[in-house]
Amino acid sequence: MSNIEFMLKDMVVKTIHNEVFPECKKMKNAMQVLHKKLCEVQSVNKYLHTRIESLNVDLTEARASLVDVQCKLAASDKSISMLQDENDDLQGLNDDLQGLNDDLQGLNDDLQFGMDEIANISNGYTADEPAFWDKLVEGVDPESPIAKRTKKKARYSKWDDRMRDLFALGDKLIWIGDTMQIPRTEVENMFPHGKSMFQFQRCYGKKADNLRFNVEYTKDMVQLTHRTFTKVQLESLYGV
Repeated sequence: MSNIEFMLKDMVVKTIHNEVFPECKKMKNAMQVLHKKLCEVQSVNKYLHTRIESLNVDLTEARASLVDVQCKLAASDKSISMLQDENDDLQGLNDDLQGLNDDLQGLNDDLQFGMDEIANISNGYTADEPAFWDKLVEGVDPESPIAKRTKKKARYSKWDDRMRDLFALGDKLIWIGDTMQIPRTEVENMFPHGKSMFQFQRCYGKKADNLRFNVEYTKDMVQLTHRTFTKVQLESLYGV
Protein backbone atom coordinates (compact mmCIF):
# COMPACT_ATOMS: atom_id res chain seq x y z
CA MET A 1 0.00 0.00 0.00
CA SER A 2 1.40 3.40 -0.94
CA ASN A 3 1.83 6.20 1.50
CA ILE A 4 -0.97 8.17 -0.11
CA GLU A 5 -3.46 5.35 0.27
CA PHE A 6 -2.39 4.86 3.85
CA MET A 7 -2.84 8.53 4.61
CA LEU A 8 -6.27 8.62 2.98
CA LYS A 9 -7.37 5.55 4.88
CA ASP A 10 -6.11 7.04 8.14
CA MET A 11 -7.96 10.31 7.42
CA VAL A 12 -11.19 8.43 6.73
CA VAL A 13 -10.87 6.39 9.93
CA LYS A 14 -10.15 9.50 11.97
CA THR A 15 -13.06 11.39 10.37
CA ILE A 16 -15.45 8.54 11.08
CA HIS A 17 -14.19 8.22 14.61
CA ASN A 18 -14.15 11.95 15.35
CA GLU A 19 -17.17 13.15 13.37
CA VAL A 20 -19.53 10.36 12.38
CA PHE A 21 -19.58 8.35 15.61
CA PRO A 22 -20.33 11.35 17.85
CA GLU A 23 -23.18 12.39 15.54
CA CYS A 24 -24.54 8.86 15.51
CA LYS A 25 -24.41 8.82 19.29
CA LYS A 26 -26.29 12.13 19.41
CA MET A 27 -28.87 10.78 16.97
CA LYS A 28 -29.25 7.64 19.10
CA ASN A 29 -29.80 9.75 22.23
CA ALA A 30 -32.27 11.91 20.35
CA MET A 31 -34.12 8.80 19.17
CA GLN A 32 -34.31 7.53 22.75
CA VAL A 33 -35.74 10.87 23.90
CA LEU A 34 -38.25 10.84 21.05
CA HIS A 35 -39.24 7.27 21.88
CA LYS A 36 -39.77 8.23 25.49
CA LYS A 37 -41.91 11.21 24.45
CA LEU A 38 -43.84 8.98 22.07
CA CYS A 39 -44.57 6.56 24.91
CA GLU A 40 -45.77 9.44 27.06
CA VAL A 41 -48.00 10.74 24.25
CA GLN A 42 -49.40 7.24 23.71
CA SER A 43 -50.11 6.98 27.44
CA VAL A 44 -51.88 10.35 27.43
CA ASN A 45 -53.77 9.36 24.30
CA LYS A 46 -54.89 6.12 25.95
CA TYR A 47 -56.06 8.04 29.03
CA LEU A 48 -57.94 10.53 26.85
CA HIS A 49 -59.55 7.71 24.90
CA THR A 50 -60.69 6.05 28.15
CA ARG A 51 -61.95 9.39 29.46
CA ILE A 52 -63.86 10.07 26.25
CA GLU A 53 -65.54 6.67 26.49
CA SER A 54 -66.47 7.40 30.12
CA LEU A 55 -67.86 10.81 29.15
CA ASN A 56 -69.85 9.20 26.33
CA VAL A 57 -71.39 6.80 28.86
CA ASP A 58 -72.21 9.71 31.20
CA LEU A 59 -73.67 11.68 28.29
CA THR A 60 -75.85 8.72 27.28
CA GLU A 61 -77.13 8.37 30.84
CA ALA A 62 -77.75 12.13 31.04
CA ARG A 63 -79.73 11.99 27.79
CA ALA A 64 -81.76 9.08 29.15
CA SER A 65 -82.44 11.05 32.35
CA LEU A 66 -83.46 14.08 30.29
CA VAL A 67 -85.88 11.97 28.27
CA ASP A 68 -87.31 10.59 31.53
CA VAL A 69 -87.71 14.11 32.94
CA GLN A 70 -89.37 15.25 29.71
CA CYS A 71 -91.78 12.31 29.88
CA LYS A 72 -92.61 13.10 33.50
CA LEU A 73 -93.05 16.78 32.65
CA ALA A 74 -95.39 15.88 29.80
CA ALA A 75 -97.35 13.60 32.16
CA SER A 76 -97.46 16.41 34.73
CA ASP A 77 -98.73 18.87 32.12
CA LYS A 78 -101.39 16.36 31.12
CA SER A 79 -102.39 15.86 34.77
CA ILE A 80 -102.57 19.62 35.29
CA SER A 81 -104.71 19.95 32.18
CA MET A 82 -107.02 17.17 33.41
CA LEU A 83 -107.25 18.79 36.86
CA GLN A 84 -108.04 22.13 35.22
CA ASP A 85 -110.77 20.48 33.15
CA GLU A 86 -112.17 18.84 36.28
CA ASN A 87 -111.99 22.16 38.11
CA ASP A 88 -113.87 23.82 35.24
CA ASP A 89 -116.46 21.04 35.42
CA LEU A 90 -116.79 21.52 39.17
CA GLN A 91 -117.13 25.26 38.68
CA GLY A 92 -119.84 24.63 36.13
CA LEU A 93 -121.62 22.29 38.53
CA ASN A 94 -121.24 24.88 41.28
CA ASP A 95 -122.76 27.52 39.00
CA ASP A 96 -125.61 25.15 38.20
CA LEU A 97 -126.08 24.46 41.91
CA GLN A 98 -126.08 28.19 42.61
CA GLY A 99 -128.68 28.66 39.90
CA LEU A 100 -130.82 25.89 41.39
CA ASN A 101 -130.36 27.44 44.82
CA ASP A 102 -131.49 30.81 43.45
CA ASP A 103 -134.50 29.13 41.85
CA LEU A 104 -135.28 27.39 45.13
CA GLN A 105 -134.96 30.67 46.99
CA GLY A 106 -137.31 32.26 44.49
CA LEU A 107 -139.82 29.44 44.97
CA ASN A 108 -139.45 29.80 48.73
CA ASP A 109 -140.11 33.54 48.44
CA ASP A 110 -143.14 32.81 46.27
CA LEU A 111 -144.38 30.33 48.88
CA GLN A 112 -143.83 32.88 51.64
CA PHE A 113 -145.69 35.49 49.61
CA GLY A 114 -148.54 33.02 49.04
CA MET A 115 -148.84 32.26 52.75
CA ASP A 116 -148.86 35.97 53.55
CA GLU A 117 -151.56 36.55 50.94
CA ILE A 118 -153.66 33.81 52.52
CA ALA A 119 -153.15 35.47 55.86
CA ASN A 120 -154.22 38.88 54.57
CA ILE A 121 -157.44 37.83 52.85
CA SER A 122 -158.80 34.97 54.95
CA ASN A 123 -161.89 35.86 57.03
CA GLY A 124 -160.61 39.28 57.97
CA TYR A 125 -157.72 37.85 59.99
CA THR A 126 -154.04 38.68 59.67
CA ALA A 127 -151.06 36.37 59.95
CA ASP A 128 -150.32 37.87 63.35
CA GLU A 129 -153.59 36.72 64.92
CA PRO A 130 -153.66 33.26 66.50
CA ALA A 131 -157.35 32.93 65.61
CA PHE A 132 -156.48 32.96 61.92
CA TRP A 133 -154.00 30.15 62.30
CA ASP A 134 -156.39 28.11 64.43
CA LYS A 135 -159.05 28.39 61.73
CA LEU A 136 -156.58 27.70 58.93
CA VAL A 137 -155.58 24.29 60.31
CA GLU A 138 -158.99 23.01 61.37
CA GLY A 139 -159.16 19.36 60.32
CA VAL A 140 -155.54 19.35 59.09
CA ASP A 141 -153.09 16.60 60.08
CA PRO A 142 -151.08 18.08 63.01
CA GLU A 143 -147.88 16.66 61.49
CA SER A 144 -148.41 18.34 58.12
CA PRO A 145 -146.14 21.26 57.11
CA ILE A 146 -148.98 23.79 57.28
CA ALA A 147 -149.90 22.69 60.79
CA LYS A 148 -146.32 22.90 61.99
CA ARG A 149 -145.99 26.32 60.38
CA THR A 150 -149.15 27.43 62.14
CA LYS A 151 -147.78 26.37 65.52
CA LYS A 152 -144.71 28.47 64.91
CA LYS A 153 -146.76 31.45 63.74
CA ALA A 154 -148.99 31.21 66.78
CA ARG A 155 -146.02 31.93 69.00
CA TYR A 156 -145.84 35.49 67.67
CA SER A 157 -148.07 38.16 69.17
CA LYS A 158 -149.87 40.99 67.36
CA TRP A 159 -147.75 43.72 65.79
CA ASP A 160 -148.95 46.40 68.19
CA ASP A 161 -147.99 44.15 71.10
CA ARG A 162 -144.57 43.60 69.56
CA MET A 163 -143.98 47.34 69.34
CA ARG A 164 -145.13 47.88 72.91
CA ASP A 165 -142.73 45.13 74.01
CA LEU A 166 -139.93 47.16 72.47
CA PHE A 167 -140.92 50.44 74.10
CA ALA A 168 -141.41 48.62 77.41
CA LEU A 169 -137.66 48.04 77.55
CA GLY A 170 -137.34 51.58 78.94
CA ASP A 171 -133.75 52.65 79.54
CA LYS A 172 -132.48 49.53 77.78
CA LEU A 173 -133.86 50.96 74.53
CA ILE A 174 -131.43 53.59 73.24
CA TRP A 175 -132.25 55.91 70.36
CA ILE A 176 -129.52 57.16 68.01
CA GLY A 177 -131.37 59.46 65.66
CA ASP A 178 -134.17 57.31 64.23
CA THR A 179 -132.37 54.04 65.00
CA MET A 180 -133.09 51.90 68.06
CA GLN A 181 -130.40 49.98 69.89
CA ILE A 182 -131.13 47.16 72.35
CA PRO A 183 -128.83 44.59 74.00
CA ARG A 184 -128.76 41.04 72.60
CA THR A 185 -129.62 39.79 76.09
CA GLU A 186 -133.01 41.52 75.83
CA VAL A 187 -133.67 39.75 72.54
CA GLU A 188 -132.97 36.44 74.28
CA ASN A 189 -135.35 37.42 77.09
CA MET A 190 -138.09 38.23 74.56
CA PHE A 191 -137.62 34.88 72.80
CA PRO A 192 -136.28 32.46 75.41
CA HIS A 193 -137.01 29.19 73.61
CA GLY A 194 -134.01 29.03 71.28
CA LYS A 195 -133.16 30.73 67.98
CA SER A 196 -133.95 34.05 69.60
CA MET A 197 -132.23 36.20 66.97
CA PHE A 198 -133.95 34.31 64.16
CA GLN A 199 -137.37 34.75 65.77
CA PHE A 200 -136.64 38.41 66.50
CA GLN A 201 -135.83 39.03 62.85
CA ARG A 202 -138.96 37.18 61.76
CA CYS A 203 -141.05 39.39 64.02
CA TYR A 204 -139.43 42.77 63.53
CA GLY A 205 -137.48 42.54 60.29
CA LYS A 206 -139.79 40.69 57.92
CA LYS A 207 -138.64 41.20 54.34
CA ALA A 208 -140.67 43.26 51.83
CA ASP A 209 -142.82 44.77 54.60
CA ASN A 210 -142.45 48.53 54.95
CA LEU A 211 -144.09 48.47 58.37
CA ARG A 212 -141.15 46.48 59.77
CA PHE A 213 -137.54 47.30 60.57
CA ASN A 214 -134.16 46.80 58.98
CA VAL A 215 -132.38 44.70 61.60
CA GLU A 216 -128.61 44.65 62.09
CA TYR A 217 -126.81 43.03 64.97
CA THR A 218 -123.47 42.18 66.56
CA LYS A 219 -122.70 39.73 69.34
CA ASP A 220 -123.69 42.37 71.93
CA MET A 221 -126.13 44.80 70.32
CA VAL A 222 -129.12 44.89 67.96
CA GLN A 223 -130.02 47.92 65.81
CA LEU A 224 -133.48 48.56 64.33
CA THR A 225 -134.23 51.26 61.76
CA HIS A 226 -137.86 51.51 60.66
CA ARG A 227 -138.39 51.33 56.92
CA THR A 228 -141.09 54.02 56.93
CA PHE A 229 -141.45 55.94 60.20
CA THR A 230 -139.18 58.17 62.25
CA LYS A 231 -138.71 57.96 66.01
CA VAL A 232 -141.34 60.67 66.62
CA GLN A 233 -143.87 58.95 64.36
CA LEU A 234 -143.34 55.57 66.03
CA GLU A 235 -143.75 57.03 69.51
CA SER A 236 -146.93 58.78 68.37
CA LEU A 237 -148.35 55.63 66.74
CA TYR A 238 -147.80 53.38 69.73
CA GLY A 239 -148.75 55.82 72.46
CA VAL A 240 -145.35 56.38 74.02
